[in-house]
Amino acid sequence: MTWAADSTEPGFLGPAPTETLDQLSWENFLQECVAGIIGLPGELVRPRWQQNPTPTPDVSIDWAACGITRTVAQFSPYMHHYDTPDPGLDILGRTEQVFYRVSCYGPHAGDNIAILRDGLFVDQNRRLWRENSVGLVEAERIDHVPEPFRQQWRDAYHLEIILNRQVRRQYNVRNLLRAQGTITGNDFGHRTITVTYDTAVAHPPGTQWDVGHARDAEATIWDDGATVWDVK
Repeated sequence: MTWAADSTEPGFLGPAPTETLDQLSWENFLQECVAGIIGLPGELVRPRWQQNPTPTPDVSIDWAACGITRTVAQFSPYMHHYDTPDPGLDILGRTEQVFYRVSCYGPHAGDNIAILRDGLFVDQNRRLWRENSVGLVEAERIDHVPEPFRQQWRDAYHLEIILNRQVRRQYNVRNLLRAQGTITGNDFGHRTITVTYDTAVAHPPGTQWDVGHARDAEATIWDDGATVWDVK
């Protein structure tokens, strides 16, 4: 199904391109950070799950595997409408908590996982994270779990990194230029009040509105210049 171009068309609205990384770019970004902090070549820091897995390096080679294991999103995102640039847009923002698991293998696996854990707290190493609205929440526990591999044991160390990520999405919700209609309400069952409005007609603060009512009771709305009218 094709998304509607903007809110002037019927149908579902999808997000427009923003600075938020898509899933593949996001995972590649994290992989590059891990490789840079540990000091391993990029080809030796691999996705934990691959559609076409490459041969596993020998036990004599230092390498790492990493991947996102869980993402917990803030339930209620914020929505804000911007009148400019014309013709307007909505921005949705929310915080995601991302659980990222890194495993180091090879003769220096223990050293490499510790270098990664400590390097996450170096300000210069986190500069790219700040530029992409990513913050470190936790990186503490290292699990040492050697694994059988080709009839021998290979060293393996695992670290779970918890991150906060700010996600922003743009929706092409256009500015409302004019609204016309009628508001009908009941005052605790005693009277029915009807008001016709047109946002193109300006009314100065203090304007008195005479409104229709169902019974012989007076009903008046006072416009105090705000967006909410009170029945007096």
